[in-house]
Amino acid sequence: MKLMLFLIFTASVLLGQQRQVSVPVIQTPENSPAACSGEISFSYDPHSEFPNALEQHITCLNESHRNILALGIRVSVSSSNGIEFERSYDQDYVFSPNGVVAGQSVRFDELFPAFRDSSGKEKIPVAGKGSVSTEFVEFADGTIWGNRDTAKVLLDNRRRAIKTMKTLDDIYHSKGRDGFTSSLNRESDLQTIRHLQNLLEESGGNIEVVVGEMEKFLTLASSRPGANQR
Repeated sequence: MKLMLFLIFTASVLLGQQRQVSVPVIQTPENSPAACSGEISFSYDPHSEFPNALEQHITCLNESHRNILALGIRVSVSSSNGIEFERSYDQDYVFSPNGVVAGQSVRFDELFPAFRDSSGKEKIPVAGKGSVSTEFVEFADGTIWGNRDTAKVLLDNRRRAIKTMKTLDDIYHSKGRDGFTSSLNRESDLQTIRHLQNLLEESGGNIEVVVGEMEKFLTLASSRPGANQR
């Protein structure tokens, strides 16, 4: 059921002894509604205190005829000189007006912190292999393609975010601006709540802007089948 993408590494020598491995993504035919492609690059700079660097650029295209509300992918890469990583990405679009519409692409870009190998050995990139798989796709009608278990954390976080915003909305209408601000600014691990916190700061403390955004999110969630029931 998974869409597997295989990466072919090609090494190129840059200035001096600095080396870089370009990782084009090659897709094998599968039935995933989201087709991912892109490039991952390893680089090694012997003149740097932290000589190893890793950069990722992946694009996922909605090839279905339905809007996507959530997407999860897993990236796994290894090289013959021992550099390895595996990473999962879950992205929720339930608070976006249309989600990811048919034919639209979304990106999973990341620049990883430079590092030095703990063994002390030089990690000059040479060759390797890897894969990217689509773990799950949730459509606007509430159905899920793929492994539902891998979507559990995202769906739990969505439910927590909706519950938190409903509580904040009640506080705003019962305790006013000060009560709302105090409650909103509590530490949170939820991306949606952090977005509202940042919006409050960026708007110069404009409560009405934040409440308007929050109520828009709640309206969108209420219109999506099953958004509150999972």
